Amino acid sequence: MKPQETQPQKVDNQTGAVRVVSLRLSNSEAERARNSANFVRSVDSFLESEVSAPFHYQKVTPTAFAFNGKCTPCELDSFVGLLQDRMLEFLFGTDRDQDGQVLFFAGSDIDVARFVSASDEDAVRMADAFHKALHNRIQNSGVKTPPPTPVEGLRNLLYRGILLCPRKVMLAYAITPESHESQIAGDGHKSDIDLGRYLDFRGREAIDFSIRILAKISEQLQTASEAYKKSVLVLPLAYNSLMSRQDREKFYAALKEHPDWVRNNMILSVFNCPAQPGSTILQRFAAGFSPLFRTIDWQISDPDFDLSVLAGCQFHSVTLDTYTIPDKYRDKTISKFLNRIPEMKHENIRPAISGVRDRLELADCITAGMIYASGDAITATLPGYAPAQLVDMNDLPIMEPTILDLGSKAA
Repeated sequence: MKPQETQPQKVDNQTGAVRVVSLRLSNSEAERARNSANFVRSVDSFLESEVSAPFHYQKVTPTAFAFNGKCTPCELDSFVGLLQDRMLEFLFGTDRDQDGQVLFFAGSDIDVARFVSASDEDAVRMADAFHKALHNRIQNSGVKTPPPTPVEGLRNLLYRGILLCPRKVMLAYAITPESHESQIAGDGHKSDIDLGRYLDFRGREAIDFSIRILAKISEQLQTASEAYKKSVLVLPLAYNSLMSRQDREKFYAALKEHPDWVRNNMILSVFNCPAQPGSTILQRFAAGFSPLFRTIDWQISDPDFDLSVLAGCQFHSVTLDTYTIPDKYRDKTISKFLNRIPEMKHENIRPAISGVRDRLELADCITAGMIYASGDAITATLPGYAPAQLVDMNDLPIMEPTILDLGSKAA
């Protein structure tokens, strides 16, 4: 199914805006009725602890609330978006998480009434549309890269090398989707879409791309020569997929279709992570995924992330995803991340960075103690990958795989 883009909705500019929010569970009526009491108590407990000045809320029904505050509509939208993420974190991995998929929707009284009375299928569509529109409204005031152009069928896959900086070894590769413009040009000049932006673009279908990459990596490792069996490849997973019980179950089921040993050659990398995730979700995520993957990477775009909640989660690395950072904030953001490298290493978390543009940026990163780096300064978009090997820094960026061209045909 081709992803659909949602246009930003126009909002007013006056203060004192109100957002009416309704929650529901996307299970059968009987199941919803059986679990509703526990669900309502959980929501009440959550809101009492999370909503504070300048924001206020009033309960309209057991699962509908009116939020307002002395702030701009955009600030209220940002709060509602954060509240949605926090709500999913609060329910993540608990008995309440089994009640059904939590749907979050805000709108006028009439829209909320339609949402409450809609079928599960229609309610899911309305919740998805609201989430996309909210995301667009929040981002609309800043510099935002246009969404990728949709393509028919599967995208071709390309590769990006990841440099182990201290040892000057091209250690791993990320598999990235080729852009629409590159696919139709056919002139030999390949361009890709960074994984964070692409997973965000795919929305609820992001888990399908993760499972596709899982199958691709597994096939390549099982059919490769001994040298290639030692290659390390990135398995991307969207943070929003992690928050969805249905997506997690789908992901777990997909893992069972492949030999256990192939996971030892994968880096499970979680993209589009918030700067201040709840400690509960991190603990439950680590407990569920650490036994399956010995290498887990956490991707962020805010250098002011809370390191204390990451400590003890057995994460191998934390990556600054610079693709998601507007140009006017880029230098400052990278500098702040580099300044945090000593404390990251103290917690045994390896610092990493993606989207490094040139040799000067790379040199600054290496001087500061960066462990992993990727981007245009490391490799071009490659049609294939090579086994781990030493590289001469003067040869960077690598413009083609040095041993084998695996081709970029769709998997």
